Amino acid sequence: MESVDIESKNSYVGSFIQPPHKISIPFADLQSKKTMAVATDTPAPNSQALVSALKSLQEKIHRLELERSQAEDDLNCLSREAAHYKKSLQHESSETDIAHQKLMQERKDVSVQLNVAQSRCSLLEKQLDYMRKMMISAELEKKLVLEQQAQLQKEKDQNQVAICTKLDKLEILEKECWRLTGTQKAAEVSKSESVISRLSSSTILRSQNVA
Repeated sequence: MESVDIESKNSYVGSFIQPPHKISIPFADLQSKKTMAVATDTPAPNSQALVSALKSLQEKIHRLELERSQAEDDLNCLSREAAHYKKSLQHESSETDIAHQKLMQERKDVSVQLNVAQSRCSLLEKQLDYMRKMMISAELEKKLVLEQQAQLQKEKDQNQVAICTKLDKLEILEKECWRLTGTQKAAEVSKSESVISRLSSSTILRSQNVA
């Protein structure tokens, strides 16, 4: 195997892995020499060895050509696979970029929605605090109105009692007045009768004295 590599290394085509170091005889010259050697009626003593060497060289060249073709096919296949892999990576990268942009947009939308929700919560808290204050104020006002109503009712009851008391006193005074008026009238009548009686007695006495 090592001798084959050395021979292929020094051949016209060379190895696919190791290029030829020396190109001594072109392939066309070898073919022409082979033709000349075959066409000669009296071959040289080493002509058979040369033909055998040429055939061996041709086989090696053919084999190396096949190996090179296979290597080129493999290289093309690897190139296609690399291109496909690169395209896949680019596609995945593009999809990753799109997903990242989508995620960033979603995060932005969520952030905007969160800010809106926080603003609404702040507004609702303010409204709730205002309603709480209004309810406290309404409760205080209701309590004050009830206290005022209770005070008014108490004053009304007190006034009612006072009025009743005054009416009772007025009734007593009226009765006393009527009693005094009756007593006064009775006294006046009694006095009038006494005066009349006295006048009558005096008149009778005067009449008797004159007679």
